[in-house]
Amino acid sequence: MRAVQEKAMVKFCRRWPWFLTVLALVPGGALAQTRSEKVPLQIQVLADRAAGVPPEFSADILLKLAGDPDVRDRDWKIRTIEDAFGRSMGAQNAYRLLGGRHTATREYRQSWDHGLDMLSLQCRAVELMLDLDSGRARTLFERIRLPELPAPKCRDALVADLSNFYTTFSLVLQGGFSASDRKKWRDIEAIEEQIRQMRSPIQIAPMTKVILTAPVVSPEQKQRLLTTLAAVVSQPRLLTTDRQFAVYEGGIWALLYDLRNAHADLTDWIPAIRSLLVRQYAQPRCADHSMRDGLPEAAVEFNAFLDKLKRGLPFAAVPVHPIADAEIQPSEVADSMELTELWQSADGAKILDRLRWLHHGNRGLTGPNRLWSASERSAMEWDAKCREALKLLDEMKEGEGAAEAAAVYHRKTTAYANILKLTPEGKIRENAAATLLAVLEHYYFRIENRSEWFSGFVTLQETALSKGGDSRLKAEIKQSKNPVISLYAAWLELTPHEE
Repeated sequence: MRAVQEKAMVKFCRRWPWFLTVLALVPGGALAQTRSEKVPLQIQVLADRAAGVPPEFSADILLKLAGDPDVRDRDWKIRTIEDAFGRSMGAQNAYRLLGGRHTATREYRQSWDHGLDMLSLQCRAVELMLDLDSGRARTLFERIRLPELPAPKCRDALVADLSNFYTTFSLVLQGGFSASDRKKWRDIEAIEEQIRQMRSPIQIAPMTKVILTAPVVSPEQKQRLLTTLAAVVSQPRLLTTDRQFAVYEGGIWALLYDLRNAHADLTDWIPAIRSLLVRQYAQPRCADHSMRDGLPEAAVEFNAFLDKLKRGLPFAAVPVHPIADAEIQPSEVADSMELTELWQSADGAKILDRLRWLHHGNRGLTGPNRLWSASERSAMEWDAKCREALKLLDEMKEGEGAAEAAAVYHRKTTAYANILKLTPEGKIRENAAATLLAVLEHYYFRIENRSEWFSGFVTLQETALSKGGDSRLKAEIKQSKNPVISLYAAWLELTPHEE
């Protein structure tokens, strides 16, 4: 039937060639509008434009549009979510990152969670689909494959975060299984499958919480699942580097309290956690790994928990001993975390000094009078200092290499964002906003990681695109030559955010 229709269309176009010209002049969004009166034209146009940006931005915009309350076409939402899920597989980052420690580092900005990594996008797609079609949502979730996890070294600042996967898994267990599925124990089988696939200690705490909060699971089933999980925890294959483990060790010892409060049988868990900690702490240890009383934090807390149990007698018969220092001597003490400080260069120090003055004048005041008031920021002295800061930013030199380019990018976007927030409306503020836009456009091809580059756009969004921002500047941003900036600006105009 389709072949007959296609032949008929070819014959029609040959006879009436003007039709192709008319068809070419009709925007894709308008054609889509004829297919669905329940999807606003502006949303369909943005969905069409999303095809022209990199995968993570495309998937992000499609998910935002599919979740828009003005869209009343259920089938369109489902198609768009599935499209976004597919596009997410091309995202540059596989999962979100944690780390950075303090705000004046590049690594801190690299860990900003924009939801643009593959795993976050896929989890968002599943959660949106749950409200529309629980069966399709479960199918999408089953298509998610947890990415291979790196083994960050002690000098690395960023580590993987998979917690959103388990949050979504809990939601799927709640809404993605029918009564018939539950009678056949398919939800239990899904949990067992996730336990079998575990390969890192960072999965232990979120997986345990999935089991403890699983709906319509009997106490006997939960205990059986917990026992299965404890057996995996005790396996030597569940191992990671000290840098990765240090971020999650607190959640692991705290599990013992969660399990006790849930009245779970701890017979298998106590030796399993002990075995895990001893294995981990025998690995090369990072020099900056925090210690208490000569032991890593989790070992101290494990011993304290064990002591409380034994003093309460119920666990006294189980032959588990506290972790001794001699058991967990590391094979070596390695490096400390290396951070890229943004303001330590000569240029950065000068600009930071000017920014501090623009905030409070270095007057040494405390309380509500510490910062310049709005009227004080309209004075000639403040205006002159602001111009000095802008001149320094304009003259900032960029050294060799991608890392230096990224450091300069973050200095500039942070500084311009601060100036925009402080500067009264007028020519100086307009010029600063226009320069920030130019910086974003220029560095789009200079910053290797697109999510890291997006952090700079967020600063522009918060200052210039929020509700009440300058309408002329908003128009300039919408017309940006960068397709990502103009696309997000159009979406933000469609769904304006409060300041």
